[in-house]
Amino acid sequence: MFIVLFLAFGIVIILLWSVLRNPSAKVAEKPAVDVGIDIEAIKSVINQLSYAHDSGNLDSFLATQTEDIILMPPSEESLYGKDSVRERFAPMFELFNLKIAPSIDEVKVSGDLAFVRYSYSLQVISKAEGEIMELNGKVMFILIRQSDSSWKITHYISNFNSPS
Repeated sequence: MFIVLFLAFGIVIILLWSVLRNPSAKVAEKPAVDVGIDIEAIKSVINQLSYAHDSGNLDSFLATQTEDIILMPPSEESLYGKDSVRERFAPMFELFNLKIAPSIDEVKVSGDLAFVRYSYSLQVISKAEGEIMELNGKVMFILIRQSDSSWKITHYISNFNSPS
């Protein structure tokens, strides 16, 4: 039994020595990721979302989100999935013009997940009466890398700076 263990230990030592001695035998390293490219792609998603608000384009707004999006609006129940988000936002896009002044305050990427801290000023303009409501708030987005390397919002958490 001692001889078998001794031989097994010797074989392991020889294999390790040959791998360490021969650089071409090393395990391939994961290719470096250019976080700058990811940050620009993520900013593009957030800019598309902001443009969708301004243009009243609900489909473009939803295209920035995963199918299982979780949206947590201020003072309301959370919404789960694109169908719930569509149902909640369709009347708003139909009844109001939105003019948003966004600011992407922070973007952090960690592997296939990222978050964005975002603040905004928003004018909500009634299409019927022209009445204007001004809001200021902040949002935390969590994004996930898709299989095609694009990014989509998986969690959307927002609140107002002061009561509406």
